[in-house]
Formats: sequence, structure tokens, C-alpha cells
Amino acid sequence: MKVERLLFVCFMLISLTTCTKDESLAEANLPSPNEVNSLVGNLFIKQMRSQIGRSECFTRSLGGTPLYEYTILAVGYNWGLHYAIPYTDENGIINGCLIFPVDESLPTEEKSPEGTLGTPIRLDETLLAQTPITSLYVCMAPFLNWKNKGLTVKSYLIDKAELLEKCVRIVDDENSQTRSSVSILSGNSWEEGDAVNITLQIYSEAIVDVDAKGYNYTIVNLNRIEDLMRDRFRNPEKPGFIAYSQHYNHYQDGNRRGISKAEIQFFRVIYGLIMQQEIDDFLKYLINREYRKFHLSIQYSYHMKHGMFYRGKPSRPGSGGTGTGGVSTGGTSSNNGETSSPQTPNTDKIVEDTSGLTPEQLGKLEDALSELNDKFCFAGKIIDYLAEKNYKYTSVKIDSTMFGSAGAGILWKDGKVVGVNLKFQTKEDIDFQAVGHELIHLLQVEQGVYSGQEVRGMMEYERVLIDDILYYAHVTTEQLFNGVNGGSWGYISNEKRDKWKSLSKEYNSWLEKTISKGLPESISADDFKKWADLFAISKNGYLADGGYNYNIDYAPKALQKVLNLSKGCIK
Repeated sequence: MKVERLLFVCFMLISLTTCTKDESLAEANLPSPNEVNSLVGNLFIKQMRSQIGRSECFTRSLGGTPLYEYTILAVGYNWGLHYAIPYTDENGIINGCLIFPVDESLPTEEKSPEGTLGTPIRLDETLLAQTPITSLYVCMAPFLNWKNKGLTVKSYLIDKAELLEKCVRIVDDENSQTRSSVSILSGNSWEEGDAVNITLQIYSEAIVDVDAKGYNYTIVNLNRIEDLMRDRFRNPEKPGFIAYSQHYNHYQDGNRRGISKAEIQFFRVIYGLIMQQEIDDFLKYLINREYRKFHLSIQYSYHMKHGMFYRGKPSRPGSGGTGTGGVSTGGTSSNNGETSSPQTPNTDKIVEDTSGLTPEQLGKLEDALSELNDKFCFAGKIIDYLAEKNYKYTSVKIDSTMFGSAGAGILWKDGKVVGVNLKFQTKEDIDFQAVGHELIHLLQVEQGVYSGQEVRGMMEYERVLIDDILYYAHVTTEQLFNGVNGGSWGYISNEKRDKWKSLSKEYNSWLEKTISKGLPESISADDFKKWADLFAISKNGYLADGGYNYNIDYAPKALQKVLNLSKGCIK
């Protein structure tokens, strides 16, 4: 260990002492910004040329031929915001990269791609050999990225990272093997059980663009990840018991580098394999859903201990309890910023959080939306409209305890709708008809018609009337639902059959007249209200004597919106 530290110090001294302010050697070796097509590479060259001493420092630190086109801007490990520039050997194989920290003295939120370049760090075989296994994946992350972009990379720069993607590496940690007598602990503020300390280290490539004000960059929000961790791993049996939760700023040589690590400790009786699966599922959600637009690499380590733990907030990590355990680590990353789970473009448009579904269930939902879109043009128009308004289901999940096969649960607070949850009773209930049913309800809520339980009947009636009008106007070639009259007379009770027959005949005549010239521009308030009486007595599952109210004022805003949207479906 002492020898490794000495090598590292010597390496850093070499890097520091070669950074002079003599630009005579360097300027001739640097391309002009116009010669580099990459936006990030172009910006890096501009920064190098504009800051005294950086070009010379860069040139002397290189271990090969730089690939400016593949320069990335990222945040991660102990480097904070930085540029990473790969270089190759004489055979064109990447054998290292230079890490150029940016604005080292500033907090993360004040750093800028156009900021002050620091002293470069040569990330190569020598430095990686000195890196702890619990941080090795994020240090190898840029090399994995370049390999995914089709470049050839030396195996020693990515081999261990690829292993960590495939399996869990168990690491001995002498600090985790401590034991303490529980007899010295007293009082009801201590509790015996299992605790897990999870650490996530993040390496995130920035999304960079430029406007009239200059260059902008976007990175992942670690505070958001911490909140998601807390929600995901909170003990359902003891929801208020989280022994420790804190994110860290990394400090090195007295300079603020940037946030790149999140840690949470929670108290829960859980087995190691279950813990592994929960972490895997959480990381898949982060990479494939929450941050699918980013190229994001995450190394996780978790330390399980059994012992006595304090119900409170320790002053520092590890002071919350005593026990035995070990550390496990692994890594995962997105593929160039694109999801590695089944592609779900339609689902992404209308569902915010899909973590309540397995990949198989999510694929089934996407298939149902695709089939709905293919069969019913108006459904695709609704999806696109909701996506444009950024109005989505809050979440989607399987709920075996629910009544009915599918439903849209309205989240209601202080007299206002704050969200809509999509639920299915089983995986088999996810089909295009159920999804189409709930899609119209989402549109109705977006249009502001939901004011409480009393409007449920009118919402169901409006949903079916929409389908009838579009079908008979030949906008669609098949019906999605049974129709306002509910089907044949055999479904209607004897005491209401005559009324149903009369109203149904009138309704059919009205429908024929209404669509005689094609899709109508609108439906009058009187007509809309009249046929609600027919729907109320039809065998449709929403009977007036079953708690559904049809004798209320209701503005058919969703109907009017669909009529407007469906004009684009007429060929």
C-alpha cells in the first residue's frame, strides 16, 4: 500500500511540474477549433487556446495521439466537472485519456464548460491499477463509452468494468468485521437487526448545447437520486426508520470537485440476494427511465451488517451501529444515453413513472398502446396531444386487490387533481381496449372535467359517445367500446326495455343525421345531455342505480377536443 501511494504521488508530481506557461511547443500541435466537428471537442480546443499554460501542459501530459472528436464533458468520481480526451498508441488503440477538471474552486452549480481548466490527470493503466475496486467502474466509464461508440480500447482499461457489469464482486473490508458487545448499549433508542449501507458513485456525461448566451450543460441531479433511493429502500414495516442519509461533496487538495456520490443507510431485515435484486431494479430504473437521455454509469457498493443500531442520525457514516458484514460492489451503465430496456416511445409520452411494472409488463403496455394507435387514429392523436402538454399518468402498476380489470385512480388534494395513477389487476388485463378506455379518462382529467366522484357516470358516457361518433363517421373502422345503447335489447331489464328501445331508435336516427356530412364540428349541449339517459339504462356496467349520476351539468370538453384532433385522421 505504501509503495502504491508513493507511485501515485510521484505520478501527480510529474503532472504538476510539466505544466509550464511556455506555449511555444504546444500551439503548433493543437488543431484550430474549426477543424474539430464535435461540439465538446471544439469548446475544449477554444478553452485550451484561451488559457495561458494549458496547451503546453496538455501536450506534455499526453500519452499518445489525442482524439479531439471524441472529447466528452462529464461529472464523476473525484474529478467534478471535467473534460476527458482519449488518446491512442501507434496502432490507433486507445491506451488512456487525459482528465481536465474545470472550475475546481467553485461549487457544482457554478461550474461552466467555459470555466478555468485545472491540472490534467493522466488516466491510464498505471493509475487504474491503484484505484480501489469500489471506484474502478466509474473510473473506467469513459473508456466503456468510447468502446460503445466503435473505438478500439486496450482491454486493461475496461476488463474489470465489464466483469462488474456481469456479476457482483465481493470485497473484503477489515473495517466491516468489527464486533461490539451489545451489553453496553441500553435504552429504547437502539434496535437489533440488519442494516444495509448503499453507496452509489456516478459518472454522467453532460448534455451540452449552445445558444446566444453561450454553452450550456445538463447533468444528473444527485439530490433527486438520493430522494429516489430513500423512497425505494424505505422499510415498509418501519417507514420512519432510516438510520443515515446524506450526499457528499468530494474534496481533494482543498478544492471543491463536485457531487458524484450518494449514500444511504437503512434498517431492514433482508437477505443478500434480495438486496442485490432490489439494487439492480433501482439502477435499471435510474438508467432506463429517470435518466434515459444521459450516458450514465453507476457503481454501487453495499455493506450489510447485523447488530445494534441507533434510531437517529449519526454524526458520520458508520457511527450508527456495530455489527459484522462485508461489502459487495458492481456496476451498470446506459448505452450512449439510450435505454437498454424494451423501447417504449408511446408509454414514455403518457406515463411518468413505470417502475411499478416489470420489463415484461412494460413491454405489454407498449404493445397495447401501439395496437391502439394502429387501429384507432384518434388515440394516437390523443397521445401526441397529451405528450405536447406534458400531461401524464403519475405512475402505472399491477394491483391485484383492485376492483375491476383496469382503472385510473385520481389523486385529489385540497380540491384539486394532483395526479392520475394507471392500474391493472393482472398482466393479462393490459390490452388495447383497457388502455384506450383509460386514455380517454386521462384526457378528460387534463381537460378539467373531473370535480369529484359525482361526475364518473358522465365521464363514462362521454367516453362511449366519442367512440360511437368516430365509428359511424368512418373515422375508425371498428368500435372500441359497446356503444351508448349498450348492445342488443336482450341485455336490458324488462321494466326498462320499452324505454330503451324508443331512445335507442331515436339515438340511431340522430347519430345517422349527425354524421351524414362526415365528422361533426361539435355536439350541442342539449343533444349531449339527452343521450345520457339512454346510456344510464343500458346494460353497460355504469347503471344509475349502481351509484353513477347522469342528472348533473357536465361540459363535454374531451369530446370536443377529440373531434378537433380527429380531423387529422380523415383521408
